[in-house]
Amino acid sequence: MDDAKGGNAELEIQFGWWPEDFPDKKSEPGTSAVFRSDDSYELLVDCSIGAPPSGQAEPVTLRGTIVDRVGLTSHTAAKILIASAKEVTAGMKCGKAITFPDPPESHKGLK
Repeated sequence: MDDAKGGNAELEIQFGWWPEDFPDKKSEPGTSAVFRSDDSYELLVDCSIGAPPSGQAEPVTLRGTIVDRVGLTSHTAAKILIASAKEVTAGMKCGKAITFPDPPESHKGLK
């Protein structure tokens, strides 16, 4: 979503392949997606679709990020990221059903 003048994006949501193992230690039993935070909000999804993308070694993890310049709460940002991840993974034919976590009420670095 761009600002009113069509300039900088106020909210960016992106998905791509992440070349690291899915962090099973961080996930709750039965979930196949976990949140991680650095400068942006990240959701890592355990989606196995068979052969890895060209040029990448196995395993790969689907990584979704949200960059918020609007000032959303972390709970709202997480809900948007989860909803986006559900849409993205719906058409990917992941090797197993994806179970998403509940959005956290607050997250380090966010409101």
